[in-house]
Amino acid sequence: MTTDQAGEYNAAALVPGTKTVRVDFAGFKTVERTNVVLEVGDSVRVDFSIQPGTVTQTVTVETSVPLTDTSNAELGGTLTNQTINDLPLNGRNYVNLLALRPGVSIYSGGGFFTQSTDGLRPDDNIFLLDGLTQTVAWTGLSIVNGASLAGDSQTFVPLDAIQEFQIVHLPGAEYGFQVRWRG
Repeated sequence: MTTDQAGEYNAAALVPGTKTVRVDFAGFKTVERTNVVLEVGDSVRVDFSIQPGTVTQTVTVETSVPLTDTSNAELGGTLTNQTINDLPLNGRNYVNLLALRPGVSIYSGGGFFTQSTDGLRPDDNIFLLDGLTQTVAWTGLSIVNGASLAGDSQTFVPLDAIQEFQIVHLPGAEYGFQVRWRG
């Protein structure tokens, strides 16, 4: 891809994984950054500084991308398939992964209204599966693997089928959710 006049670039729709980013331009040294980890929903910023030189010179930068993402205010994290499969989850239900993130509580007993994120009511949660909303509007529970009226969960998505699991607090505008006010 080619940068714009200001040197900015945006590589949208990349498949998650470990990437190598290379910058080259005639009359400048080629610079590449290896081991750039891209997870689901990430917006990773990789900045470069290139030096004048011959076309045959390559400089490899062995630093990692900063852990703090300054491009947005989202909080949360991503769990990989390997991490998910290694965890001893009760019932092998992916919904139980929610409790691994700070600010998320799942109260014992199962059933409706047993989960809370940052002290909010359960019906303020939104679940997405491959980008599609799959939330029960009344309860805020996940449709897939969600609790039934009896309080038990039915597992429709096995843990082995999950490539990544991401929890996002303060989601960006690209999610398109409206804030609900209660009075």
